[in-house]
Parts: sequence; structure tokens; C-alpha cells
Amino acid sequence: HWTFIRTRFDTLFDNPENVKKLKQAILQLAVQGKLVPQDPNDEPASVLLEKIKTEKQKLIKEGKIKKQKPLPPTVPGEVPFEVPEGWVWDCLSVLAIIGTGSTPTSTEEKYYDGTIPWATSSVTSLSLIFSTEKHVSELALLDFNLKVYNPGVLIIAMYGQGKTRGQISELGIASTINQACCAVDLITQMDFHRKYVKYFFKGEYEKIRLLAAGGAQPNLNVRKIQATKLPIPPLEEQHRIVEKVDQLMGLCDHLESDTGSRNKANSDLLQSLVHHVVEPALVQ
Repeated sequence: HWTFIRTRFDTLFDNPENVKKLKQAILQLAVQGKLVPQDPNDEPASVLLEKIKTEKQKLIKEGKIKKQKPLPPTVPGEVPFEVPEGWVWDCLSVLAIIGTGSTPTSTEEKYYDGTIPWATSSVTSLSLIFSTEKHVSELALLDFNLKVYNPGVLIIAMYGQGKTRGQISELGIASTINQACCAVDLITQMDFHRKYVKYFFKGEYEKIRLLAAGGAQPNLNVRKIQATKLPIPPLEEQHRIVEKVDQLMGLCDHLESDTGSRNKANSDLLQSLVHHVVEPALVQ
């Protein structure tokens, strides 16, 4: 596959759709354990899950979170592909506390005269959310049981117009959300861990959308987001995966931005860069 891509860079440069497909291929390789080498010295993902379980129990005991209704365990026949040794398939709810929001009565000005950001599914097209169109008041928080989510919480659109459903974004500010959004508050607060989960949902965007149900405007729901199964690598490997994906996505973004104005010199340079980034991992 790499040989095929490498010998057809000029074609990729001239067609942005091909670059988008390349991005999807990179994300698929990443979550299948085929983008970076495994290290047998890495602490298995099962150890990470035990630590998360212990932390959740502690938070429940302290009254900071509520006990979640358990989901059926993951069985081998339910997973779409095999993962490397040390990885684990499990539900998103194992990694995070997952919730949603609501919409204060739109005709009541008292609910919208505050300074607390209130995000809707429309902002999930952004990679990071730093502002919202509307803000709500402290009274709205009380009357509609709205929770203020911290920066770093992932936001998934459960429904919305056009391509909105299934999009994932990340809060760059503390914000409340409406009922069309699902908040994923990961127990393990590491940037690369959050990025790995985010990259998984970006790569599975089309499949996530197919989980929706309904008529004219199919919807996802919190339970379906909780039950989404994902392959979980050891933490150390997640770090390596995210570093590699970041590198390759940067090159892909460069391809997209320069489409139509690139010359042969650019082609040779970018081919050399990707050769430098990708092939060492493949050799290993």
C-alpha cells in the first residue's frame, strides 16, 4: 500500500478527496496497531483499565460521580478485527464518564442573560471549541440541571443538520452543552490518551453515524455512545501512535492547503518527508 501511494503522489496532490482518504487510512492503521511497532515492555492495556476502575470506584465513594449502569462485556465475536498482544477491546464507558445537556426555555430571557458558554452540536465541526454563540445564566444551570464541563472534555454530536451527527470536538473552555451533544469526560487525563480516543472517533465517523436511529433526522443517544467499542492500546503505545498520526496529519493538511499550486519541487520534498516519517516504522 505504501509503495502504491509513494509512486502516485502527484495524483494525490491534485485531488483533495484522495488526501481525505489517505487521512482515513492513516487513522485505520493507527487503531489496528499497524502504524507504529509494539514494544513487549509496555504495560498492557488491561492494567490501565484496572487503574481506571479503581479511580472510578474512588470517585463514586466520594460522591463525585454516580455509579453507571453496566454494559454487556465485550466478547471476541463482536469485534471487527484482531488487535496486537497487550491491547484490549472495551466500551467507551469503561474509559470515561459520559453525559449530556439540555436546552433552557428559549422564550425566557433570564436563562440566556448569563456568561456561561452553552455549546450546541453545530460547533462540533471545530477541532477545539473556544467560544459559543449563546451563553446561559446560573439560574439556567439550576432549573435545567446543566453541568459545566471542563476544558479537555470531548463532545460528540448525537444529531444535527447534514454531516453533524457523529462529529467529535474538544472543549477548549469550560462550557455547558445542549441535549444534541454527548460529553465524554475521560478518567485518564493525559493529552495523548484524549487524542487517541478523538482520533478513533474521527476514523470511525461513518460507522458511528450508522448507529443512529429514527426517521427524517436519525439520532444517536448517550447509551449508544457509551456502548461504542474501541481498541485500547497500552498507554505507551497510545503515545507513540498519537505522535505518528500528528506527524502524518500535518503532512496531509499541507497537501490539502497547497492543492492546485504545487509544483514538482514540492512533490519531491513532501515525498521525501513522508518517506522519512513512515518508512522507519514499517522497517521496525
